[in-house]
Formats: sequence, structure tokens, C-alpha cells
Amino acid sequence: MPSITSRARIALRLLASLLITLALLGPSALWVHVVRADTTFVVDSTADTTTAGMPNGVCDDGTGHCPLREALGEADALPGLATITVGGLSLPATIDLINGPLYLTGDDTFIDGPGVANLTIRGDNPAMGSGTWIFQVDGNRNTIQHLTLHGAKQMGVNIYEPSSAGGANGNLVHDVIVTGSVYDGISINAYFGTLGVGNRVTDSLIGVGSWSATACDETQPNGQTGIWIAGRAKDTQIEGNRVVCNGSTGVYVVGPNVWGTHIVDNQIGTDGTHALGNMFYGLISAGADTEITGNLVSGNGDIGVWVNAGDGVQVVGNKIGTDATGMGPIPNGGSGL
Repeated sequence: MPSITSRARIALRLLASLLITLALLGPSALWVHVVRADTTFVVDSTADTTTAGMPNGVCDDGTGHCPLREALGEADALPGLATITVGGLSLPATIDLINGPLYLTGDDTFIDGPGVANLTIRGDNPAMGSGTWIFQVDGNRNTIQHLTLHGAKQMGVNIYEPSSAGGANGNLVHDVIVTGSVYDGISINAYFGTLGVGNRVTDSLIGVGSWSATACDETQPNGQTGIWIAGRAKDTQIEGNRVVCNGSTGVYVVGPNVWGTHIVDNQIGTDGTHALGNMFYGLISAGADTEITGNLVSGNGDIGVWVNAGDGVQVVGNKIGTDATGMGPIPNGGSGL
């Protein structure tokens, strides 16, 4: 065994060797393996502003405040989980977008709003161009929850696979209200089909502004489909939502390249007691391996459930054209199934 003195000399030589290597590699080598702790940004401003230049890990738009757009820019640029909460605002509050959509291009951003009645993000300002959405989600494992989205010039939320390199996997939209979009309330589109796997919409209200609404409000419906699933999206979960009053179809699975969609325990066209029909169809499935289970599909303007194409579709245990008990009628305008 080497003596203590010998071991000390060996340690000093190793340290000297390491320092020389770091000097040759440059300053960047000093932080390559640093693991950043998870970060929380607290939104305390309703302004739609951000700072110019590169993100620096600090949410400040230059006024000492942290708007949502600035928080998203900082979160997208950092590795690890970034949580965005709301604090210091007088609630209920409204964020009026004027600088285009809000983008989630990175991974693992968790937007935790203060509740659907407490924060509304609007996309209908004239400064917003036509065909714009409120949120575009290109990254992975992002969450949007506990807030209201109203007035998108296109879609309220657009989960979109951005390139053939993939993306848009495992995102969650939970407990949101989406109303007044010109086109669809929520769109999930794996356009390139490389990934776009495992996205979820749960416990959300699409097409009317309150869970207590007993009739449609002409200012609230999304102009076309409530939830639109397209491209080559895979293993999408649509569960526990109320999809009502929209200008075309409640839930639309578009095309045979969409597969493994689970549409489970939703109310489509009704609250269980009243008709709040989507204008045309309740649910259309043209995808493969679609599971349609435990839904209440009633009160819609035309067909309740239309299996238009696709292999391996299961329609099991639904109530179609009834109230929540299954005993009273809330008929669809066309065929039930």
C-alpha cells in the first residue's frame, strides 16, 4: 500500500492534470455536468410582455414583474421541470394576448393556473393576427391546467408535432375551459407521424363558459370542433370532459392514420340533464383502434356516434340519446349510432 505521502503526491498530480485539462477545454467545461434544480416562476403581472435577448433564468420583463410570456420563455430555455404558478394578482384576472401565441417548445413545463374562474387568457385582441391560437405545444410532457382560454383566432390549444424529428408527446390539458375559438377548441395533430404519442385532455369544459351552464351561450362555442385529433396521433386520451355547444362536431378523430384513441367517460352534447348540443355530430371516429367507452352522447344536432372508418373500433357501455340516468330522453337529431 502506498504511504500517505505517496498518496498525497498522486492526488496532487491528478488534480494538476484535471486543472490543465479544464484550462485547455475552456470555461464551458466547468459547467457541463452541473445538474440544475427544478425551478418555479410566479406570474405576478397580466401584461403580455417579455424581455429582449437570451433567457437568463430570471422572470423579469424589465419592470420588476413576471408576466406569463416571460415565464414561458425562461422555462422553455431551461432543463428540468419548470413550474409556472400565479401569485400577487388581484383575482379574477385576465391576460389579453397582443404579441402572438404562447409557445411551449421545450419539455417539462407545468402551468398551474389559479382556477378556471380566476384566470382567463384571451386571444381575440385585434392585435392578434388571424389564424393564431392561444397555446401551441410542440414539446414533451408539458401541462396546462386550472385556467380558461377564450377567443383564439384559430385553436385554443394546438398540440402539434413540429417536424419529422418528432415531439409533442405526453402533454396534458387538464381542468381548463376553452371557448370562443374561431376553429377548434383543442387540436392534437401529429402531422409528421414520427411521434405525437400519449397526449391527454381530461376533466375540461369545451364550448361553454361554466360547468353550471344549462344552455348554450352564443358567445361561447368554438366555431368548429370541440376536440380534433388528426395526422398520425397515437394513444391519445380524451377522458372526463364535457364537450358541448360547438359549431360542428364534439370530438372528431380524423383519418385512419390516427390510432389508439381512448374516448372515455365524457359528456358530449349534454350536461346529463339538459341538451347542450354540438351543432352537427357528437362524436366521429375515422381512426383505427378507437375506444369509445362510458360516454354520454346526447342532444347533438345530427348523429350521436358515427364510426366512419377504421379497424378495431370498440363502442362499449355508452349512453346515447338519454340523460345521465339512461332512463330519460335527450335525443340526438339523427341516428344514435
